[in-house]
Amino acid sequence: LLERKADPRSRGRSLDMLLVMPIQRLPRYRLLLEQIIKLTVTADPEYASLVAALDKTKEVCEAVNTEHDTANMESILGVQAALGVDCPELLQPGRVFLGHGALTWLRHARTGLENGGSI
Repeated sequence: LLERKADPRSRGRSLDMLLVMPIQRLPRYRLLLEQIIKLTVTADPEYASLVAALDKTKEVCEAVNTEHDTANMESILGVQAALGVDCPELLQPGRVFLGHGALTWLRHARTGLENGGSI
């Protein structure tokens, strides 16, 4: 991957950045269509096609956002399940799952337990 990042065709972008680029285009298409529609008279023969394209673009954007939200929710619930029954409710409005990684926790000194373990 590092070799690919050094490739001049990648322009120094990481794989993560390259993978998200198509998703970032969708809102740009929506904004572009909205601007074109603003500048197009309703009597123009292409006006109806532009509005239809904007409606379809909005649908696709919503579907992508819904898929992302579902994946985020599943990730948070997976962490909560891995932490066990004593875990507080992690799924809250606006809460975003940032990433996976190792987690090590310690028990309180008075319990006499050492490292609690890792997930």
